[in-house]
Amino acid sequence: MEFEPIRQAILKLRHRLVYGGRLIAAFVAFRCSRDLPGLTVDSWPDVENRDSPDIDAVAGPLAIEHTSVDTVADQRRDSAWFSQVVRSVERGPASRISFRLELIFPYEGVARGQDWVCHAL
Repeated sequence: MEFEPIRQAILKLRHRLVYGGRLIAAFVAFRCSRDLPGLTVDSWPDVENRDSPDIDAVAGPLAIEHTSVDTVADQRRDSAWFSQVVRSVERGPASRISFRLELIFPYEGVARGQDWVCHAL
C-alpha cells in the first residue's frame, strides 16, 4: 500500500492548522487593537468538524476563512516541482558532502521531467 499520498495530506493539514492558526490569531489581534476591542477567537469550526469543510474561525462578529492566492502564474505547481528538486538533491549528492554549500535555482530553471539527481554534482 502506498502511504506517501496519505502522509502528504496529513502534513498539508498540519501545516494549514499550525500556520493558518497563527495567521488567524495575528489577524484577530490586529483587529482587536484597531477596531474591535476584546476580540478573541470564539471557535475553530474547521478543526472541530472534520466531516465537512467549514470556515476556519469565528471571532466575535467575524467569520474567518484563511486562503492563499498565487502571486505568480502557476505558483503552486512550480513550488511543488521546486520541492521535488530540492528533496532529490538533499537526499542524493548533498547528503555526501561535508561542507556548507549554497545552491541557487533561478525561478525558470526548474522544469517538469528533469532528473535532478542525474545532473547534480
